[in-house]
Amino acid sequence: MKFMSKITLVTGLWDLGRGNLTEGWSRSFEQYLDKFKQLLKVDENMIIFGDEELRSFVKEYRVSENTQFILRSLDWFRLNDYYHLIQDIRNNPSWYNQVDWLTDSTQAKLEMYNPLVMSKMFLLHDAKIIDRFDSKYMFWIDAGLTNTIHSRYFTHDKVLNNLEKYISKFSFVCFPYKASTEIHGFEYNKLNSIAGDKVNKVARAGFFGGPKESISNMNSIYYGLLLSTLQEGYMGTEESIFTIMTYKHSDLINYFEIEGNGLMGKFFEDLKNYNLKVKSESKISKKLSAL
Repeated sequence: MKFMSKITLVTGLWDLGRGNLTEGWSRSFEQYLDKFKQLLKVDENMIIFGDEELRSFVKEYRVSENTQFILRSLDWFRLNDYYHLIQDIRNNPSWYNQVDWLTDSTQAKLEMYNPLVMSKMFLLHDAKIIDRFDSKYMFWIDAGLTNTIHSRYFTHDKVLNNLEKYISKFSFVCFPYKASTEIHGFEYNKLNSIAGDKVNKVARAGFFGGPKESISNMNSIYYGLLLSTLQEGYMGTEESIFTIMTYKHSDLINYFEIEGNGLMGKFFEDLKNYNLKVKSESKISKKLSAL
């Protein structure tokens, strides 16, 4: 069987112990595997990162012709120059006590949560380097995305076939967000300062990407922002950095809007119906409208 897709999906899955958290934050690894199994049924090429156990799981549902598995243990996320910066902030009471919800959150309670989610861009870039599918477009997709998105979008409606019509730049999916003190634990005024604007939307991290040739530049920008903000003691999640990027680098990045609940279903429904609207946080248009 020959797979001709121009799109490669990049993902990864590790057990972080989320099943041990308090009610509202808890989610078992078995639940993740069940949702991941649904995602593995897509026809598109996939590059998957994970440990030896996950490789065995993937082999049950994928064929080698459209699957590239990269063996990577959870320890890999400890061997970088931002792991200890994350732990210093995560264990600082002045950070996790800034709002009530943060204390019991995955960011605060799980040692490896932020090191992992903040590495999605790096994993996408690694996939770009080792890609054996001659991909034109590459997108990160969360292994558990079908927990909130029906898998039929991918397996029945095959909405990913419609992406090429809309993707000319690296792209995020954003939802409107009203904040006054913090966004995902990242101090709001500082976020505005770095973004160069008053932030009123947040970039989602469950699905993002674009033309393969755009990924290295995005990776460099992301790394610089992540490291500098952590060194200054500011931390949210990967979405905080993605949000800054949509404002600060609007010449390089497009985005698609979803509703205020942040659920990605609207994006895939609009994609199914060819109803997506490509947007850019254009500072030029803002200046013109102010004249």
